[in-house]
Amino acid sequence: MSDPEWTTLLGALVPDFAVSRPNDDSFIARTTLLNNASGSAARALVLPTSAAQVSAVVKFALEHKLTVSVKSGGYNTAGWSIAGDIILDLAELAQIQVTTPGPTGHAVVPSLAKTPTRKPDDEDVDPRERGKKRAGDRRGSSSESPPPARKPRPASRTSSSSGSHLGSRTPSGENSEETEETSGGPSRDSGTETEGKGKGKAKASANDVSEVTRSWVADQANPQAGPSHAAGPSSSRPPPPFDPTASYFSSTAGSFATSTTPSTTPSSRSSSSVPAAAPHALVTFGAGARSKALDAATAPFDYYIPLAAYPSGCAIFMSGGFGYLSRLHGLSMDNVVEAEVVLPDGRIVYLTEEDDMSDEMKDLWWAFRGAGVAMGIVTRLRVKAYRVGLVFSGNLIYPFNPATTPSLIKHWRDCCKNAPREAYLNLILTAGPDDRSHVVVMQVCYLGDRVLGDQLVQAIMSWEGERCLLKDFEMRTFLTQQESASKVLRAQAGNRWCIRADLISTLPDDVIHTSVTAFRHIPEGSAWLFEISGGAIADAAPASSCFPQEARSAPFNVAAIHQWKDESDDDVWREAARRWIDGTMAPHSAGGSFPCFIESSDGEARVQRTFGTQNWARLVELKTRLDPQRVLPHTFWPKEGDERKCERKTN
Repeated sequence: MSDPEWTTLLGALVPDFAVSRPNDDSFIARTTLLNNASGSAARALVLPTSAAQVSAVVKFALEHKLTVSVKSGGYNTAGWSIAGDIILDLAELAQIQVTTPGPTGHAVVPSLAKTPTRKPDDEDVDPRERGKKRAGDRRGSSSESPPPARKPRPASRTSSSSGSHLGSRTPSGENSEETEETSGGPSRDSGTETEGKGKGKAKASANDVSEVTRSWVADQANPQAGPSHAAGPSSSRPPPPFDPTASYFSSTAGSFATSTTPSTTPSSRSSSSVPAAAPHALVTFGAGARSKALDAATAPFDYYIPLAAYPSGCAIFMSGGFGYLSRLHGLSMDNVVEAEVVLPDGRIVYLTEEDDMSDEMKDLWWAFRGAGVAMGIVTRLRVKAYRVGLVFSGNLIYPFNPATTPSLIKHWRDCCKNAPREAYLNLILTAGPDDRSHVVVMQVCYLGDRVLGDQLVQAIMSWEGERCLLKDFEMRTFLTQQESASKVLRAQAGNRWCIRADLISTLPDDVIHTSVTAFRHIPEGSAWLFEISGGAIADAAPASSCFPQEARSAPFNVAAIHQWKDESDDDVWREAARRWIDGTMAPHSAGGSFPCFIESSDGEARVQRTFGTQNWARLVELKTRLDPQRVLPHTFWPKEGDERKCERKTN
């Protein structure tokens, strides 16, 4: 059957406007990723508006022996999302509903099975006209209709943006999220059952934070002018003097005990005033909703989902999702409570952690959190969101000096020991035009009181090997902190991306020295990230997901984040990332990276190490049973047959 014939048949299963073909202008726009990867060989792209339409497309692919790839943001640099014969672009499944705790302290909602996907707000518009607006007019429009003007949010406490959080994320995709809005807006229901009919909807848009992230690169380009912010405490309330003999980071230290008494200071909304077992809200959203839209929807209620840094799509809820809240509340995938999933045979199922599920559904629930992208197509999710108030956050910037930087990294590493779960810390080696303009950026986000956060920062600043170029800390809204990463990534959109990561069980001195020596020769645009992990990530029961406990307990995550302009440099940059992660760091690996960083090109051995031998064997059996025809091959999953070879090698 020719392409025109089967795409015509496909158009009979979903509205014709939802099918985009390779010669359509909208096809090119929707198959270009943020890392500048494009050139999809797909024969059609479909914009479904419900799980039923996704199911119909999957069954069609099975019947005609086609493969399907799934795009829920286009943020994976490997290009899997645009590799299938048919691309399912989930952008239209973007509605968001926020349900806050009621008088009982619990958010009450009916199951996803009882609340079918809501129809679009413009369902009465002629499908052809709606198609032009959403998918682009195939007869000549090269871009989508401009987004509606935002409605300003009520005044809230905001402050200067901090630097980017280059944590565990799926690197960004095709378009900036600066113009995104939540489809349908959030509807707030306090403790009442929600029927998903859009009552009480209020248009939600990204918070218009006017402060732009200060660029340390620009500062380094003009060192005579000095940094744009003076180094030194930014708080008008001086912190207690730093005592190098005190155990500021002891998990039992009284100075970091969680208070349950609200404060009268501006930080009274901080998470330190919320008990550890504080009730959570529930956020229900379509798989096309992106991270920034989720934060915009939950921010008015002071609740936030544990997310990776902007921008990211729904894949993080099946493959990791590490960010500022993860050490306190777990990974994004750990906070999923229910999922609507279309299986490779076209069945629509609803996964939860309920004990009365069938054995098959229990297996799927276990596999979903870690390897879900290979097992089915998620169309809706319900996840936990937690109360977060003001946070104490900012940057420390030091010059990169090959003679002193190893000492700085060792000091940072030692400061991370026994850090409270409210603390997120990273250290980033960042390459300038030459090794004289490289810098070391350290970021701290403390989910609590300014004084306690300042104590943590002062402990890090007790290192005296070099002058601190910048200290930029203050109390910020959590939304401002989240948006800071978006601003940095937006400035680099269009570059080609490569990211290689691993979780490590230790960071010894010799690895630090080797890393600093190697980084001297890394070209401009690279960043090597060290960040503290562990905390609540390790609390998940071993049987709750396919992500092994050894990896969850790893104290550090490391990542080589490279970007460049020319396709001809692809191999050079990727090999440089592999040398550091697969060479220098490999002897200290906890097994593998967060699943969101796996690449099928890694080979079956690395994929298996990520999940562990026993978990991998169980995943192989489940994948073989669910997807014998390999209708969903475009994920981290090894090529057909390779997983069996890997299994035999380890037996």
